Amino acid sequence: MLKHLLFFSLILLFTSAGRGQEILLTLTDGKILKTKDISIEKNGDILFLHSKINSYMLLPRHLLKKMDYPKPESLKKADLLFRQKKYKESAFLYEKSSGKLKNISPWEEYSIYHAANAILLTGDREKAFELLTAFPAVKKITITEETREEYCKILLFLAQLYMGKKEYGPIYPLLDKLISSPKEIFAAQALFMKGEALFQEKKFQKSLDCFSLYLLIFPDAGYSKKAEEYCKILREKLSGRMKKE
Repeated sequence: MLKHLLFFSLILLFTSAGRGQEILLTLTDGKILKTKDISIEKNGDILFLHSKINSYMLLPRHLLKKMDYPKPESLKKADLLFRQKKYKESAFLYEKSSGKLKNISPWEEYSIYHAANAILLTGDREKAFELLTAFPAVKKITITEETREEYCKILLFLAQLYMGKKEYGPIYPLLDKLISSPKEIFAAQALFMKGEALFQEKKFQKSLDCFSLYLLIFPDAGYSKKAEEYCKILREKLSGRMKKE
């Protein structure tokens, strides 16, 4: 049945030795294909090295149920450099890896998020911002239970960078996507950050609504005390404004 699932092979032969860790491709009919090298075509199809025939073959994307792709060695090395506080070197390796892992979840999101984080720690805030805004999935992906954590982290990170630049317009679509998602930890963080952004914009009533909602829905999320402080300040501001009027 496999020959019916795989449309054609490319006439490109070379050994799989040293190509990295084994990647498992689970098909919709339950079959599992093993490979050590893949790339993603523009239309989402997967070009993979078939070890038995030592040739590249094309797997239509709709036939793939899931992909088990172990963390690449390049990312492990970048992680080690980051832990050693060699941020410039780790940023270079993360960014280089993101190009090779394009459209391969979760490692594309992982490499982009960590590259931006490492770049920020080198002091280049603008480059970190440019890297995140260039990631197409920031605007396209709908968050579900299966969405990778790194994608959610990218949205929060980008919102923080926009806030630092005092560019508030693009912040709210990013945060609202998280707030309405099933990812409770990130929804709580996003709701709190939205309250802070509105506070900075002096939209005090909307900010108070966010912090009040945060305390109602996420009382144990970790920022309750700070949210209560914001609420107190905001009520005082709004009360003072009403007296003036």
